Amino acid sequence: MRARVEAKLARMRKPQSFIVMPMDDGRIMVQSDKSIGVFDYSGHGVLNTKGCYFPHLTKFMGAVEFDFPPEFVRECLAVCPALDSIEDIGGVIVENTVRVVS
Repeated sequence: MRARVEAKLARMRKPQSFIVMPMDDGRIMVQSDKSIGVFDYSGHGVLNTKGCYFPHLTKFMGAVEFDFPPEFVRECLAVCPALDSIEDIGGVIVENTVRVVS
């Protein structure tokens, strides 16, 4: 099971369960069944509550600048797997080694 955080962000009516994923540029991506967002360690980033796929992170698709609450950022940092970590998810070994190749 992937690292998850429950939260109610922006104008959400109910809390959602967000999967927490590290990105190679130091930011953290959170994704639920209905929303997606990306933020840095200070909590500043973008959030889209009307779409949950990667294209929805663009302003064209409805993403808006959003300051994530500090407690949400702390919870995400606590459960976020390191980029060089190895996880066992249902018998499948997943190695978190996302890197940008120039």
